[in-house]
Amino acid sequence: MATALKTVALTIKLELPDFVNLFSVSRRVYNAFLSALPLWQTLVLSEVNNAGDRLLSALSLTRFHNVKHIYLASAQGIEDKHLKLLKTEKNAVGSLENLESLNLDCCGNISNRGVQDVLSTCPKLKNFSIRNNFRVTDFFVKSLVKNCKCLTDLNLSGCKNITDNSLLTIRNARLGLESLDIAGCERVTDAGVIAIAEGCRSLKFLSLSGIPGVTNKCLETLSELCSNTLTTLDVDGCSGIEIGSREQLLQLFPNLEGGLP
Repeated sequence: MATALKTVALTIKLELPDFVNLFSVSRRVYNAFLSALPLWQTLVLSEVNNAGDRLLSALSLTRFHNVKHIYLASAQGIEDKHLKLLKTEKNAVGSLENLESLNLDCCGNISNRGVQDVLSTCPKLKNFSIRNNFRVTDFFVKSLVKNCKCLTDLNLSGCKNITDNSLLTIRNARLGLESLDIAGCERVTDAGVIAIAEGCRSLKFLSLSGIPGVTNKCLETLSELCSNTLTTLDVDGCSGIEIGSREQLLQLFPNLEGGLP
């Protein structure tokens, strides 16, 4: 039975959105799944249709009440109203108080309101990603730093309405960020990056790729305040930064393992 369960578990990893179909194999397999708590700590609905209703249905099941990771990248059919229900209908859906990772990448129908609703229910959130969302603004970041004090990994890449104000808010909150991706956030300038350097002294990963408004000025501050921790710095496509070679970048950041040029 142990061998069979391992085989099924591998299949789940490969085909997670449809893994429930495997319950028809046998009653023993079904019971084994129900008793395997780690399997119910991750919910993947990436790239599926009707994701909002499917999310609410899954979280209404007792076995998902300790979910720690939810992935909704490029999910279709999820809107603010679904995230609001996670906050307001606690008797109908499980609590997200143990949630550690939430991925809302490319969910284009989600706005500030929906993000604020869900973040207010996730006090233990460590990893949050909302790449390529053109509707969210600096407004939701206030809710993020207010409710998610444990946040260490934040991905806002491609969110073109994010500005320096978000980075100033993060600085003032003194979050223990270790990874920040703001690639393509074209409204960010040196002021915002300097704020991150001042407030996030544990930063290991920083992507500024494709931001035209940052210059060598912010690199100087980053070098002064974060050179001991930064191991990856992406400045590819930053037209305002003049770094002739990787060697020059290493002079500023001696612990760099990954970065451009």
